[in-house]
Amino acid sequence: MMRKSFAAGLIVLAALLPASALASPFDGEWVGEMVDREPHAGTCGFERKPFKVMVEDGEFVGEASTFGDTFQFEGEVDNDGRIRFWADWTVVQATTQQPTDASGKLIGKFSGNEFTATFSPGTNSSTAQSLCALDITLHRAGATATTAAVPAAVGFNGKWIGEIAVDVTQSSACGFRRMPVEAEVRSNRFASEVSLLGQTFALEGDVGDDGSIKFWADWSVVNAGNGMAVDASGKFNGKFSGHDFAATFSPQSSTGFFETVCPMKFTLRREGVPVASAAVAAQNQAAQAAAAELGLWQSVQGSQDAADLQRYLDRYPNGSFADIARVRLQSLSTATAQRAEMAVWNTAQADG
Repeated sequence: MMRKSFAAGLIVLAALLPASALASPFDGEWVGEMVDREPHAGTCGFERKPFKVMVEDGEFVGEASTFGDTFQFEGEVDNDGRIRFWADWTVVQATTQQPTDASGKLIGKFSGNEFTATFSPGTNSSTAQSLCALDITLHRAGATATTAAVPAAVGFNGKWIGEIAVDVTQSSACGFRRMPVEAEVRSNRFASEVSLLGQTFALEGDVGDDGSIKFWADWSVVNAGNGMAVDASGKFNGKFSGHDFAATFSPQSSTGFFETVCPMKFTLRREGVPVASAAVAAQNQAAQAAAAELGLWQSVQGSQDAADLQRYLDRYPNGSFADIARVRLQSLSTATAQRAEMAVWNTAQADG
């Protein structure tokens, strides 16, 4: 009987406790700044600005002023410290250079005594798009930023450069063999854009605390039957380790009787981190050559003129896109022959 009374007393006591006694571990005051990631663009109207927020019972509340207006930042903090919400802002319109209303998504994460986030409010007009890219860095009030704990994934933030490589036996399905690629990690978020077969694809996903990353993404592959680009999708699996990043991506598509799979490998290295001196020159030379080849291919890949495709093959007979160029060239030649045959037939019919 005494145990039951004691338990009941605990329940009543918990109900009477103030909210602060059941507070979120992220509650308290956080101070720091927001910094324009691209100050040369001038779309934010400032380079850096002090920023302070308060977290109470897991509710994130901040306030900042720009161009004479004051804006509220409010959202709930997840149990793992993540936060995502939309907020209004003001940016500098690209064409008129005047302040204009905008909005964007704030994405951030608390870890230890640190908070990092990105906020990219933007606006679209009939003539231009204006985007203000901000990085927000805060630390718990009373904790020094230099000694505060740093989230593990912050160590992966920054720009990463490298290439995408395809096994030579699969290049006809992928449309290329090697391609330069860049990625950026900000506030635990991996982002990269790749242009292929006339389309641009976004590769985006959250980086785990151990540096791992997994997400599904859209892509294009080359149909085995007609040599044309078709929509595909696949799972991107990668891992950061020190200054290196490696990932696999195998988008696939099923069209009619044909199933096309394009397995590829991403190999990236943190920008600015030196590699063996002998390898640097070779790496730079290879990157420049790949970029030049990619530029020529992108200029001719959609052409209906066989001479354009032949120009690419003459310059890069064993190039990254040589296989798909030959398939497209054969397709164009077949179509031309069929048109010529039809013209002869039509002439013969007309002559009776």
